Amino acid sequence: MKKSTKVKMPSLLLAISIIGVLCACGGQTSATSTPKDKSSGTSGISSSSDEQRGPPDRVDVVYFTQGRPCHCIAVVGDAIQTTMFFNFQDEQSSGKLTFQVVDLDDPKNAVIAKKYNATPFILYILEVRGQHERIIDVPEIWSPRRQSIEEIVKRKIEQSLNGEL
Repeated sequence: MKKSTKVKMPSLLLAISIIGVLCACGGQTSATSTPKDKSSGTSGISSSSDEQRGPPDRVDVVYFTQGRPCHCIAVVGDAIQTTMFFNFQDEQSSGKLTFQVVDLDDPKNAVIAKKYNATPFILYILEVRGQHERIIDVPEIWSPRRQSIEEIVKRKIEQSLNGEL
């Protein structure tokens, strides 16, 4: 019986260690979800009307944070902010593109968090066409692919600005 207990204890400790490592950067769990296309007032199904096609009137880029992120998560947030600063100054100056970092811990942000059905450390793109809004989450920022975060963010925003998403 003791021999059986010795075998189970290391297995249990290994399982706990693996769970601890996976939870260390808690915001990454949502990155495995399928990208969602959320259209305002249409229960997640986007309309194919002419108003929904072509470049949007405005694109809002929103990155949700929470608490004090660990280093691996902070690097992603920094990369998003750097991409916005170095690649989209003209679009931001003209009002065609906006960028926000929203702290989910701040009660003042409850309305925007509900609008996006936000999860921490996920990037969202909102395309505005007239009275219609389409929210697209961008979990690819957590992809283990070799493409840089900056490249992913830049490509997604450019596609959105051009009406290609």
